[in-house]
Amino acid sequence: MKRIGKWYHAVEEAVKDVEPSSHLTRNRDILLTRRDNVIYVHLVNDPRTSGVKLDPIDVAPKSATLLNTGEPVDFTVDLVPTNHIEHKPYLRLQNLPVNELTNTVIVVKLEFDEIIE
Repeated sequence: MKRIGKWYHAVEEAVKDVEPSSHLTRNRDILLTRRDNVIYVHLVNDPRTSGVKLDPIDVAPKSATLLNTGEPVDFTVDLVPTNHIEHKPYLRLQNLPVNELTNTVIVVKLEFDEIIE
């Protein structure tokens, strides 16, 4: 219970008074919630890699923060080989500490200049 309470305290803003927003991405390995111009990325399953693609979002956030630890998260908007057919860059979160946070829900806070629709 202490472990769950510690996790909830760290990520509470991503689950309290937010709206579900998974429709903003085609990536079905994650869930999204949001409040105004902030999107929260919930990695509900242990990720297979340290990166997450959020297509079709193609806008870089002002900031990206790992709520579990408070650390900044690397991100980029670029074209990756799997997008060779569409030839469009998408937002990617990179270098997530997946090994260090195994068996927990990783939550990333993305703050944008404007509301993403």
